[in-house]
Amino acid sequence: MFGRFLGTLMASLPGDGVLRAAVRWLVHLRAEEVSRLRALFTHHRRYSDLTPAHYADALVWLRQVGLLRGDDRLATLPSDGWADDDRGLLASLLEAALPEWLVLGDWPLSGPEGLPKEARRMAGVLNMSDHDVGAALLAVRCKVDTSLRERVGEAGEQALLLLLRQALEAEVRHVAAESDSYGYDIEVSGERQRPVHIEVKTTTDPSRLVVYLSRHEYETLSRDDGWAMVAVLLGPYGEVAATATVDPEWLAQACPHDSHHSARWESVRLFVPHEALSAGIASVRTWVKRPWAAEVLMPEGWGACRPWGVGVPVNRPPDEMCVR
Repeated sequence: MFGRFLGTLMASLPGDGVLRAAVRWLVHLRAEEVSRLRALFTHHRRYSDLTPAHYADALVWLRQVGLLRGDDRLATLPSDGWADDDRGLLASLLEAALPEWLVLGDWPLSGPEGLPKEARRMAGVLNMSDHDVGAALLAVRCKVDTSLRERVGEAGEQALLLLLRQALEAEVRHVAAESDSYGYDIEVSGERQRPVHIEVKTTTDPSRLVVYLSRHEYETLSRDDGWAMVAVLLGPYGEVAATATVDPEWLAQACPHDSHHSARWESVRLFVPHEALSAGIASVRTWVKRPWAAEVLMPEGWGACRPWGVGVPVNRPPDEMCVR
């Protein structure tokens, strides 16, 4: 279920040749039909640097991302001014495809070194400067529907709920489905210890962790000793590939503080360093009843690898942990 869901949210950009062919289709389809352009691209020496297969695959990709209608005419492109501006054309391609690194990534644009690897590749393919590519990225990023992030976050919550309910001898309650007033998403309670209140932050990026913390969540952290921020790494099929707990002391120090009675922060974005992460969810150790769950829920399951350096796959019996 979750894997199919994530796959429908975000497409991937094609290879260099197909991407270059897609741009040519978009530019020329303003004035010509597909049949005439196919003959032009196939037989004219000016376009012979790409193969007929490149042009065919590019046409298929443009249909898949919705830039071509069923009659192979141009759809209304997402970004205004695309016809007269390369940045607008690139923005239209990005906004239609919504690649994962654009939707879920958090990257600085402080210079060429701040551009994602895929963005630098596009700059080379389209013969655009890093500055122009950066401008196109910013334009699209401002328009990306935040509901995509919310839906990925919900997928992470559901995947962790499934894992906890199957792995723990405890009551697992999805309180976020009842109300947003709790300041956390999941409550785990049972014998032998106090309840654990889990705030879930989901990502598909195993290399670094970026989280958004609300004022309400921060205030809950400050007064609730059982509160824990748990990062969930989603695997390719929407399964929980790894978990890590963020140090609450680091969170308290990293969050801003109101400097004036008339000013109040409500939300903050945090880049969580490796040293502020503990592998697994140690606070639920008492309730673990399935040995295979230790690989993703317990710190020792990570072995010698650095937390959030490399995702650890869940070692699950197919009949018990198949996510549909």
